[in-house]
Amino acid sequence: MYPAFIHTQTTARNIDHAAIKTYQIPSLILMEHAALKSAEIIEQIANTNQSICILCGPGNNGADGLAIARLLQPKYPNLYVVVPEIKKMSEDEKIQFQMIQNLKIPFSQNLPNVTYDIYIDCLFGNGLSRDITGFYKTMIQNVNTSHSTIISIDMPSGIDSTMGNVLGCAIHADYTISLDCYKQGQWLNEGKNHCGKLYLVDIGIPQILHQKCMDKIKILNEEDIHLPNRPLNAHKSTFGKALMIGGSQNMHGAIHMASLSAYKSGIGTLTLMVPECISNVLAIKSDFYMLLQCADRNGIFSSKAIDLLKQNINNYSIISIGNGMQKNNITIALVEQALKSDKKIVLDADALWAAQKNIELLKRSETTILTPHIKKCPI
Repeated sequence: MYPAFIHTQTTARNIDHAAIKTYQIPSLILMEHAALKSAEIIEQIANTNQSICILCGPGNNGADGLAIARLLQPKYPNLYVVVPEIKKMSEDEKIQFQMIQNLKIPFSQNLPNVTYDIYIDCLFGNGLSRDITGFYKTMIQNVNTSHSTIISIDMPSGIDSTMGNVLGCAIHADYTISLDCYKQGQWLNEGKNHCGKLYLVDIGIPQILHQKCMDKIKILNEEDIHLPNRPLNAHKSTFGKALMIGGSQNMHGAIHMASLSAYKSGIGTLTLMVPECISNVLAIKSDFYMLLQCADRNGIFSSKAIDLLKQNINNYSIISIGNGMQKNNITIALVEQALKSDKKIVLDADALWAAQKNIELLKRSETTILTPHIKKCPI
């Protein structure tokens, strides 16, 4: 399976540039790979008797669209290309445009009045940084209200590739074919709603360029998951001891739900370190974890929790902290103590807030896993 990385707009463009300049891969070859892979997916979506209109903007995303038109033409007789700004074409796009002219593929600079079964959006792609207005805004609005199938190449035009915000207006795609890597904006804010079904295609960029990136995010697939074999003579101490720190008077459900996941992972023994005020509630909820009770104050951990953790931390191989703890100075102190240890750490919920108070502690040699969603850890 092709490795799935997620990058910001800038990183994705830098990788593309490095493939061309450093690895000397001609941009037209990368473009041809993109067109071939995109055409394969489009052929899975579109019947040969359907009409197709390809919208090509003034850049390399538009050039991708022209290359796709050339590849689809033999199978799709009712195919039309719109190229609004011929004078502003990139050099690669000029080459692709000459090819479709030679093949006598019909084109115009304006969106035809007829409605097509399928629109392929190659207007702006990954490079857009300004709001869409005027002619392109009208075109996008007309396509969105056509009730036709819309396929976007790389990004739905009008969606910011990094943050997923709508830049003035945006294509509302049914399918998006992402080239080389996923773009961060496809997963954030309005980007997720505008992409429809998301595909990823390999266009021949060396994988080392992704692996060398400092800000890379990799989507796990089955090949990345290596569950260890469990020996027949194993016992509970074989599979590690986890300590989960969290909970408060008003939020005891969070740590209980997190403990269910830890239990199902196959951990050997599981202990919850919680304020005394919720220990009875948790004892009733489940019998698969042990409880390490700490004195509480006003429904949260008291300062005694700091010494209690210090006395017990070496009894465990992995620490999870943050679920339902609430934001306070004791939470900050407990997170700092956990991060200063030599244990594997999972930070969630309020521990993420606490960790930002001393961000340098995250630079540790042992495994540290952060589990934010967008609201907890905004980009």
